[in-house]
Amino acid sequence: MVASIGSIATDAAGNTYKVVLADDFSAGYKASNWGYGYNGGTYWNGAFTWSSSDVNVRNGEMQVTDTRQADGSWTAGGFNSMQAGQSITYGTVEFDARVEAAQGTQAAILMWPVSDTWPRDGEIDILEAPKNQAMHSSHWEGADGSHQYSSIFSTIDPSKTHRYAMTWLPNEVTIKVDGQVVARWTDAAAIPDTAMGFGAMGYVAAQGEDWLGGAPDSTTPSVVTTYIDNVVMSQWTGTGG
Repeated sequence: MVASIGSIATDAAGNTYKVVLADDFSAGYKASNWGYGYNGGTYWNGAFTWSSSDVNVRNGEMQVTDTRQADGSWTAGGFNSMQAGQSITYGTVEFDARVEAAQGTQAAILMWPVSDTWPRDGEIDILEAPKNQAMHSSHWEGADGSHQYSSIFSTIDPSKTHRYAMTWLPNEVTIKVDGQVVARWTDAAAIPDTAMGFGAMGYVAAQGEDWLGGAPDSTTPSVVTTYIDNVVMSQWTGTGG
């Protein structure tokens, strides 16, 4: 197991964290950690529908897929720990991941508000992989109620396995990849302040979604997979000395 539930860690700044969720997927899919995969309903872009069949544990790791169906339509998987009542308000999340590169697909590995109220309660995209680029983002609601966001690109190859670590504190959000800081936000508006769960989702682009290079084409495999392993989520318990 990657960590022990209830164990305490302290960082160099004196912040302490208590492990509330740890899963290396060696015991298969644990609904007590993740609830159940999203199922039914078409995504807002109209390009895919949610299918719980696209969320599985295989070979000791979580696999989230985008799948081309026999009729040419696409389904995608999604899950979040908040479906099982597992969340944090400030803290850390670490995991290993790789996202297969393909035309018109990507993945988002993210923190999503338990309230499900967006963008008011924010969103932290620890990793998205448009056009096989590593993108890290924070989303929030502007004073006028509009959706605001800040995206930072790093130079890593998301189709290769990396260790990702997010630290979310009241005064900053930091993302590290393989121990190196790749993104940081200190603007109060960009830092969520309500409970969030950790999860991932596949994504299939529609025609005209230029940020993803458009929809899948004949080069896109019928199954595109995101692999996640060795997840540890810890609740911030304060700053000590």
